[in-house]
Amino acid sequence: MDYVGEFDKLNSMAAELTNQTDIIDKVDSWTLEFERYGSVYNLMDFDHQVLNKSVFNEVLTQFLFSPKGGRYRQQFKFKNDLECGDLASDMLLSQITFQHRIFSGPEEQIPAMNRVKEIIKSANLTKGQVFPLSQGYAAWEADEVIAMELYRNMALAIGCIVLI
Repeated sequence: MDYVGEFDKLNSMAAELTNQTDIIDKVDSWTLEFERYGSVYNLMDFDHQVLNKSVFNEVLTQFLFSPKGGRYRQQFKFKNDLECGDLASDMLLSQITFQHRIFSGPEEQIPAMNRVKEIIKSANLTKGQVFPLSQGYAAWEADEVIAMELYRNMALAIGCIVLI
């Protein structure tokens, strides 16, 4: 993914996830913190500057070795090891973490999962793969599929009984 070119979209996606207070308790996004860090220390003007890759990578390294950004270092995978004071190499992956609220069952879980998927899809990131990943999502996906298949199979069984 072109993190420099897609940064605004990633940041907007993180902000949109943050706004989903009915389904999400907490979003911990490196993009939102990185933007604050760059603006507070006048390292980057995210609103009016076309982001330059070398400046972006230099400020990203500073951020990831700062007290504010150090906690995000584990959420990245770079082409080469990240060294303090050096430009960050090409970023291979990063993650934005969030926690869902506690739901009462599949009738709340499935729409929440689908809304997160829709937010990610609507971010319209042009390169790379962006997807939500959670242990809970596997069960929620199964609940969604099982519910659809249950109704379909019941309808088919009733149809067969009527024909016979």
